[in-house]
Amino acid sequence: SGIGTVTENLSRYGDNLIRDIPASFPSFIKDATDFLVDMKIEIPNNCLLVTLDVVSLYTNIPHSDGISAVASAYDNSPCDKPIDSFALRTFLNLILELKNFEFDGVNYVQVSGTSIGTRIEPNANIFMGLLESRFLDTQNLKPLYYKRYIDDIFMIWQHSETELLTFIEAFNLAHSSISLSHFYSRRSVSFLDVTVTASEGRLQTKLYRKPTD
Repeated sequence: SGIGTVTENLSRYGDNLIRDIPASFPSFIKDATDFLVDMKIEIPNNCLLVTLDVVSLYTNIPHSDGISAVASAYDNSPCDKPIDSFALRTFLNLILELKNFEFDGVNYVQVSGTSIGTRIEPNANIFMGLLESRFLDTQNLKPLYYKRYIDDIFMIWQHSETELLTFIEAFNLAHSSISLSHFYSRRSVSFLDVTVTASEGRLQTKLYRKPTD
C-alpha cells in the first residue's frame, strides 16, 4: 500500500495537477449518471452493443509509458501549470519507482503499475485516453458511439460482427501490456450500474446489480 509512505503527499500534489485532464478526452464518462445523460441517442437497427474491459489496468501500465502519457497530456492541456512537465516527470518517477516493501523477510520493488492507495490514479485514465485516441485515429471503421469509464468501455457498433472482432483484435495489439476482454449483443449489455437494451432504434436502461449484490 502507498498509504502513509514518504511519497503520499507528493502523490496528492501530483493528483491535483492532473485531475482535470481525463475530462478533456471525448470518451470521458464521470459516472453512471453522466453516462445516462450522455447516451440519449437514436441508433440504427441491428447495431451491436459492446462492452470492453481492460484487464488489470492499474498493475499493467509500464512506468515509463505512464509517465510519458501524463507529461504529454499535461503539456497539451489548457489547465494551470504551476510546474513544468520535467518537474512533473520527476515527481511521477519518484512516486512510481520508490515502491520498496518487505514481505516474509524478502525485499521487493514494484516495477509496473501503481500501488494500492496511490492518489495519482489519473495516470491510468490519461494513459488509456491517449492510447485509445491514437488507436481510433488509425481505424477506417469506427464505433458509432464510444465512451469509457477508466477501464470500462461502452460502444455502439454499426458495422458487421466480423468487423467488430477485427477491431477488437487490433485494439488488443495497440499496446503490449494492455489486454481487453469483451462482450457484445444486439439486444442488451451491462455497463457500470446500467443495463442497456436496444429496441426499435432506441436505447432503454434500467439499474444493473451484480450477482454478488
